[in-house]
Amino acid sequence: MKSLYVGEITKIFLAVINKQQSLVVKKNLEKAVYINVPKDLRLKKEKNFLIVSNKNKKLTSFPLFFFKLSKLIVVRSIIKKKLILKGVGYRISFSDNLKDIVFKLGYSHLIVLPIPTQIFNVSIIKNLISMQSYDITFLGNFLAKIVSLRSPDPYKGKGFLRKNEKIVLKQLKKK
Repeated sequence: MKSLYVGEITKIFLAVINKQQSLVVKKNLEKAVYINVPKDLRLKKEKNFLIVSNKNKKLTSFPLFFFKLSKLIVVRSIIKKKLILKGVGYRISFSDNLKDIVFKLGYSHLIVLPIPTQIFNVSIIKNLISMQSYDITFLGNFLAKIVSLRSPDPYKGKGFLRKNEKIVLKQLKKK
């Protein structure tokens, strides 16, 4: 069983044409595309997702049909990334209008970054910030911009770290 994100722009209908179950896919104002569905597959539409499941697990039509379908529909999966801010006195919060992120990073001023429209579900819990997006490169570039505000200190480990990232600290000077 696999699911595909269809989105708001793409319209999907299940129809029976000439006693054959077919899938009708229509994007924007383009022509409709008809795909014959093999008899051993089940299709189910829930909200913005199309769920494809296999009735008989031994048949091989599932991967080929799913490949054709994923090429036709722009497949977008949600990417979630997290950053941890380490350090005493460092804080992350939202602005009053909830459209900006405010950083207190030990400088004499606050740093305010606007949240792009491609990024959604931004949540801040203490010093952990998590974000979601459909575009992995855009999300990665935005997180790199945040990390560059306070990159990890090689001696104490203060600064922004990606979730599950471990840095090797340098040894302090001996007396």
